[in-house]
Amino acid sequence: MCDLPVRFAIGQVHILSSSEISERDGVNIMKRIVENLYNAAVILTATILLSLFCIQACAENIIATPLTNKVDASHDLTISVDKSPNNTISVSEVAVCLSSSDVTLNISGDGVPLVIKTSGNDADGIKISSDCSGKIISNTGLSIDSTGGNSTNAIDIESVTVGNLYVSGDVKAHTDSASAIYLNNNSSIDINGNLGIKTSSTKPAILIGDVGTHDFTVEGSTEIKTTGSGSSGLAIAGGTASMGGLSFNVAGNGINSAGGSTDITVSGDYNKIKAGGTGISVDKGIVTVKKNASSDELVINSGKDGVYVTKGGKFASDASVDVALTGIGSYGVRVMPGSSAAGISGGLKVSSTALSSGGIYNEGDAIKVGGVSIDVQGPGVNTFGGTTTITTAGNG
Repeated sequence: MCDLPVRFAIGQVHILSSSEISERDGVNIMKRIVENLYNAAVILTATILLSLFCIQACAENIIATPLTNKVDASHDLTISVDKSPNNTISVSEVAVCLSSSDVTLNISGDGVPLVIKTSGNDADGIKISSDCSGKIISNTGLSIDSTGGNSTNAIDIESVTVGNLYVSGDVKAHTDSASAIYLNNNSSIDINGNLGIKTSSTKPAILIGDVGTHDFTVEGSTEIKTTGSGSSGLAIAGGTASMGGLSFNVAGNGINSAGGSTDITVSGDYNKIKAGGTGISVDKGIVTVKKNASSDELVINSGKDGVYVTKGGKFASDASVDVALTGIGSYGVRVMPGSSAAGISGGLKVSSTALSSGGIYNEGDAIKVGGVSIDVQGPGVNTFGGTTTITTAGNG
């Protein structure tokens, strides 16, 4: 070959020599290597920072008992319940109050109940309201003592949007200045276990309001003891209440229904109402008693009427109702005017040694009883209106 110059220009065309091409390729390769290393470093740094952020966030989303400060969160949170005696939240204000309706509080205890102790005025144990929003889910039981203050509920669920409390376990509540449980405003309480309440307040142990549609459910049995003057077991004005068995020992009425729907399934030994006032008072609303395989009887021991129905209220029971009266002039079943009615297909037993006590009093729409056994000092059946039907079927 001849030694012609290796670099020349023809018009705008520039031809590179093999050495120039080799040099430029090397530069490009090095640039790409540097760029790739830089990108890899950026990705690695971002991954590390993200991992550290996630670790920190996760750590912040789990807190463990014992706690001495109010639980208040603006993001989802889990309370890990330690073994007794470290399974407590002890505060002088509301113990659990979440900041947003989008927040869910999970309580995890592996069978160890979370014990909440509050003291001070308005120091509710668990609260969901206009000030405290969100949802609470507990896979373990709760034991709440809200005594020593004024206007203090153990559980106060009255969200202006939707407030929900779900407990997979037993719940115990103790108060001395207000209802142990207050429910209202489109909210719900679902206890997948048993409920035990003790209160010395003059308020109902369980108070369910009339604003919106709300639901109160106890899958197991409900045991209530009240000592405050005139305090009732359950007072409901709206929504629904359902209990799988009950044992009430109360100073006032066992059940006060002023609206809504109440369903009770008698179960084993949890089939009793002992009341200083009326056993079941239905002032509007519907109260239904159901039997099951373990029990077919509701036992009422009352200072006033066993069952009192007025203002269009309805009472129905396929379990037999056994009423023991202690009050003068009281009746086993009394139905007053206003399209009120009572039906006891399981049969009715009424006994009393009190003066002027009676079995059935009807001044309403209808009373239907599947058999009776009445031993009282006054009228067995006293009717001033409506229809009273007694069949020989049933218990009595």
